[in-house]
Amino acid sequence: MKKNTNFTEVTEFPDELVTQQQIDRFVQRYFWSVEYCKGKTILEVACGSGPGLPLIASVAKQVFALDIDKNLLSVAKKYNPNIVFFNDDIESHDFRGAKYDVIMIHEAIYYFEDPIGLLKRLKEILHPNGVILISSVNPSIEGFNKSQFSKNYLDISAYINAANELDMKLTVSGGFELAALNKNLSFKFRQKLKKLASSFGLIPKSMRGKRILKRIFFGRLSKMPVLKDKSNFIGRYIAPQAICKEQANDLDYEILYISLTLNS
Repeated sequence: MKKNTNFTEVTEFPDELVTQQQIDRFVQRYFWSVEYCKGKTILEVACGSGPGLPLIASVAKQVFALDIDKNLLSVAKKYNPNIVFFNDDIESHDFRGAKYDVIMIHEAIYYFEDPIGLLKRLKEILHPNGVILISSVNPSIEGFNKSQFSKNYLDISAYINAANELDMKLTVSGGFELAALNKNLSFKFRQKLKKLASSFGLIPKSMRGKRILKRIFFGRLSKMPVLKDKSNFIGRYIAPQAICKEQANDLDYEILYISLTLNS
């Protein structure tokens, strides 16, 4: 991951106008993660502006977060005064012997040139029985559109291979089942528009450009929240559904949730 890359262009900020779908995805990944974090020592890699960290900090023993972009960290610190932040590249950061129970990488693993190498490095700083949590868009779905600055997207087969190479226990879940979403006519219409725009190269790469497009496609937008507790979003949360690894080629979810657990 390059230090001189301006990741503010591809990052969601608190109070930024976003779609309800973006908020639901954001809520889902941190509600899923928080169940692993109770009483644990946590590290979030590529934490961005940190809007989900208050929820994690509310249940964890201690929380650390790292990001390569100092501008993003300056925002994250405003909402997370009790979290220890590192402005550095995870691939070269000196952890000085520190170990973590849970390491989270949300919507960021595809920005790394060597994601498997990254996972190997993270494995080295896990406590026994520690877990790496990953959320990422499913690159196998129809109409998939790469994020600006992205390098490598992993599908389920790649995660299975990584787990075998790392000798770690893998569990796979999916969020936002397409079969259910496609029952919504407005969703189907928006997906067709998105596919058409993508085929003509009309989808902007930056968040600012996408915001304009979203306003046209989705209408009313809402402010990206800061997650302090679950109370305001319980009704919107749908837990990710377990996916059988043997059916990896039949995936039908927009978002992949991966946990890699260190064998004791």
